[in-house]
Amino acid sequence: MFIFAFGAMVAYMVIIGDTLTAVFSLVADEGSLLLERNFVIILCAVTIMLPLSLFRDMSSLSSTSLLSISADILLVIIVVFKVTFFDNSSTEVHTAATEYDHPKGMSVDPWSFSHGAFMEAFGAMCFAFVCHHSSFLVYSSLRNPTPARWNLTTHISIGTALFLCCLLSIAGYAEFQMDTQANVLNNFDQKDIAANICRLLLALTMFFTYPMEFFVCRHAWLSTVNEGQEITPLRHVVVSTAIFLASLVIGVAVKDLGIVLELTGGFSATFLGFILPASCYLRLEPGKMSELATWQSPNKVGALVLLIFGIVAMISSTTLTLIKASQG
Repeated sequence: MFIFAFGAMVAYMVIIGDTLTAVFSLVADEGSLLLERNFVIILCAVTIMLPLSLFRDMSSLSSTSLLSISADILLVIIVVFKVTFFDNSSTEVHTAATEYDHPKGMSVDPWSFSHGAFMEAFGAMCFAFVCHHSSFLVYSSLRNPTPARWNLTTHISIGTALFLCCLLSIAGYAEFQMDTQANVLNNFDQKDIAANICRLLLALTMFFTYPMEFFVCRHAWLSTVNEGQEITPLRHVVVSTAIFLASLVIGVAVKDLGIVLELTGGFSATFLGFILPASCYLRLEPGKMSELATWQSPNKVGALVLLIFGIVAMISSTTLTLIKASQG
């Protein structure tokens, strides 16, 4: 839980550095601090993200969460509308080719998804949809936390996220194909007005999503390192500040969003999404794995398959991402 939430916090820092510097380039003079990626990240983190992260109850973020979701929806609508009805040939990246040169000398069809990098991408997809780590905190923040309301909340949330994610990714890839960057907004020209509106919306989303991951990160730390100890105001502030500074330092140092998403997703998201739930189910259900009745239970067999799949996905995705990172 700590690793996943911390990786998400770092990713949000990277996104803010990518997006706001592009927006500020329209209004700031050359040499301005607003064009310095590190300064922009530190300024936004200290003045906006840290104060929101110091709250002790996640329900305090309900209003900012609504703003974040609204910004996400508007961003998707603008990008889809732009790539569907407008010519983006003036962007800085190449988008016209139908075939691309592979490093090994092969010609690759951009719509043939078997050409590789699937497992690294799988890690990024896990990063996008795994929310198990915050489930308990979100459940306890509900006004009337019942299983029925929780079931409705999760299905609506994940269903909406899946729809928006597919809509944005398909539209973006159809336009830029194998030149599509981890942050698709980076594919648009820095002076594009619509793209800059989207960059501002994305930054707004990051401002208000960072504290939610921060809550999980701090909760995981206090539940393990400070287990059984009273969470005094001083301890709350000290732990919060330490976690914040660590994420800020790494967020400033790292510039490749793709690596952050793939590594965090491949290692911790697969563990949270596949390995841990399957392990808990197998451990809590009566009977041993060596018993015949276990292998006659579809639920237990399904949990075992999920466990094995999660282990293979975690090892392969993490290894491939580390190899890619080492090769530059």
